[in-house]
Amino acid sequence: MNGRNHDADVRWAAQNLPRPVWFHFTLRQFLFAFLFIAAILGVWASLLRTAVTIRPADPNERIDEQGSYFGFFYKPVPVRNVVVAEGIFSRSTCLRASLYLAEAGKVREMSAYNLGRTSNCIGALPWESMKITLALGDFEIPTGLQIPTGHSTMLVSAGQSRGVGGCSFPTNHVPPRFSKTISGVMPVGREVILYVEGDTPPIASVDQSLKQFAKKNPGNYLVVTGRLD
Repeated sequence: MNGRNHDADVRWAAQNLPRPVWFHFTLRQFLFAFLFIAAILGVWASLLRTAVTIRPADPNERIDEQGSYFGFFYKPVPVRNVVVAEGIFSRSTCLRASLYLAEAGKVREMSAYNLGRTSNCIGALPWESMKITLALGDFEIPTGLQIPTGHSTMLVSAGQSRGVGGCSFPTNHVPPRFSKTISGVMPVGREVILYVEGDTPPIASVDQSLKQFAKKNPGNYLVVTGRLD
């Protein structure tokens, strides 16, 4: 009797086990879900990418044990740190940093570099926190370089794992009597002014273009800009 009751209980329990629930999706529903998730990830990535902030640099801060910078033309020269860009970088995030000479309302590019992460690091995370320091170095252009000799300034950087670019060295005589750093979160896809120094107090804001800056500031300035892509 007890055995028959046990068998009945087992059969009853087997018949009343919760059944797995299967969800059936049409191709259209699957594609819609895929596009929705991709859109969410795209917005998330965009928000992360915009989280790159600009702040003034400590002029005396050592970059690393060697004090090395990227962008020297022919030999290292004493430099002064001016701007720090700090935030989240993906493998494709690019900070384009440029140095311009603005004299009497005219603007001339002196150097430009694309800075970011190397794509050759095996096992690197998709996102990485980076601190890129931009610095200026004054030097005298030596003879024999097939360019006019005289005083010039170069833009150099440290903290990135990838850097490409080029430079020209127009002579300048811009005393850094006054300077201004435009702090805040960098916008994406638009060149903005990061740092200015010159012979008169600069009028500069994140909303100004280089042409607008040069028109409003007739003095002599070195202007560092950045574009985040």
